[in-house]
Amino acid sequence: MRNAPLALKLLAPLLLVALIALAFVASSLFAPVVPVAIEPTAVPASISEVKATVSNASNILVTAQTTLPDGAEVLAQLTQNGEPFDWNEPDRVRAQVFDGKIRIDLRKRDGAPTPDRDALMVMLSGTAADGTSIGSEQSPVGVPNIYADAFYTPSTATAPTAAA
Repeated sequence: MRNAPLALKLLAPLLLVALIALAFVASSLFAPVVPVAIEPTAVPASISEVKATVSNASNILVTAQTTLPDGAEVLAQLTQNGEPFDWNEPDRVRAQVFDGKIRIDLRKRDGAPTPDRDALMVMLSGTAADGTSIGSEQSPVGVPNIYADAFYTPSTATAPTAAA
């Protein structure tokens, strides 16, 4: 190498570095890929985006999103001024989760009390897979103007009158 031209003396170390880099890249490309096991992280159970809307004078439609599994049972509870409000039929307070969604149609029971304007709230509750009870925040019941008068008017049964 002593008598080698200057260009060869400069290119020899560069060629050596290039060969080492090429060997490293080739070994990386053809090395076996070892799959890395990814542990699934548990999503905490929750009930969110609760919406309750009067759909006519005697029905309240409650919808929500949840991370509870399909088939999990969810209960709805109406409250007024922080106290349970016995307005709906008791057999219509349950629903099962389907595709991360909850839908409960609360139906007014015979003799139900009339709620105060803008005081009615709804809360949903359920049980997570580990047995933990979860609940939603209380959400106001929306009453569209078209149903407000009928919804907030007390039910009165008229007795038949005798003809004179």
